[in-house]
Amino acid sequence: TALSDQSSTSRKQNSDLIQREYTKKSIGKPFAPNSLTEQAPISLLGELAVVLVLSTIMGGALFWPLLGLAIAIFGSWTQLVVYVGCTSVLALHPMPDVSNSLCHSWILKQIYSYFSYRFVYTGKGMKMSQRLSPWLGVGVPHGVMPFSNLLSTPVCQSLINFDKPKPGREADSPLMLSSYPEFIGCPASVVFHTPFLRYFTLLRSEHVSRAAIEKQLAAGNNIGLVGDGIAGIFQCSLEEEVIALKNKKG
Repeated sequence: TALSDQSSTSRKQNSDLIQREYTKKSIGKPFAPNSLTEQAPISLLGELAVVLVLSTIMGGALFWPLLGLAIAIFGSWTQLVVYVGCTSVLALHPMPDVSNSLCHSWILKQIYSYFSYRFVYTGKGMKMSQRLSPWLGVGVPHGVMPFSNLLSTPVCQSLINFDKPKPGREADSPLMLSSYPEFIGCPASVVFHTPFLRYFTLLRSEHVSRAAIEKQLAAGNNIGLVGDGIAGIFQCSLEEEVIALKNKKG
């Protein structure tokens, strides 16, 4: 569901804080060369926290299948049953709805700093993003792990103070006038049930199926997805970034 008026007020305050303390502006001219490429400062504690979080989520997703393979080959039937039970719990247990608080959390700010993450936009583009909900944004390339696209979900949720759709949009959907829009990332549906990796969906997320996307757009929310999807994982190399769109059918 879209944000309530109270949640939107809190998000506007956070958006104003970001604009005031974390935003560089260049009016009427380009940014100075290399002004957006310097490494962001991060404390030792922050760096250790990020390594721990990413090692758990991504390392766990790699380690767990290997553990299952080892148990299947060398373990007992009892160990295999326990493993299957644990896998079911890890893949299916309910996920808490913490996306809004996570957007403003200390650990997410450390992740931004760890990757020296920058979000570049124009003033005109920002105003259009605020006014024209619902819209669909596409980020490319996917690469092996699309951290820039992943982090764009909480950035858009925190930074863009979406306006309520204006009266007259009732014909599109009566839900559009009920609340303020959100920005929702759409990862591959398999991520929602992959042990450990599914914790990335604690950020505001929805399945990438057509039906799920249409439902969110009908509710007035904005959608972000990676245009080349899983196919993009196998196209990039150390020498070049490749966008895999030529043979996509949907």
